[in-house]
Amino acid sequence: MPTDLHNRPGKVKEARWKAVEKLTKLAGYRCEIKRIHGNTDCHEFWLTLSSKHDDEVALLILTHPTNIVVVNHDLHINQKPSFETCLKAVRRRNRVFWQELGFANYLSAIRDFGEKIQGFYRTEQLKTIVQYIPRR
Repeated sequence: MPTDLHNRPGKVKEARWKAVEKLTKLAGYRCEIKRIHGNTDCHEFWLTLSSKHDDEVALLILTHPTNIVVVNHDLHINQKPSFETCLKAVRRRNRVFWQELGFANYLSAIRDFGEKIQGFYRTEQLKTIVQYIPRR
């Protein structure tokens, strides 16, 4: 569980676990990178959660369908697997996966995420720079 999540209200924590369950069910694996079952963790690969944000921003970051389900946070020590590796796994998801989440395809999910992040900048709910937003 990301450190940031420990400081969030129950609704944010609960939403994250629901997102993990749904992503795992749709992907068929707990880890999309290695195609194995195991301990589940969401890898929020576009933002460091050490920054403080309001709960609405945290909800988007923790539950947006472009999150990837991976095994154990320890895999991300020294950036392994890399952003690129995680992004490849997200791109491999089939069209049915995205349709189940309410998007036409991967690109529409990315576009949705980017637009929401920009909205948070406009309303000043988010002030720190998003380090990585997946592109095509």
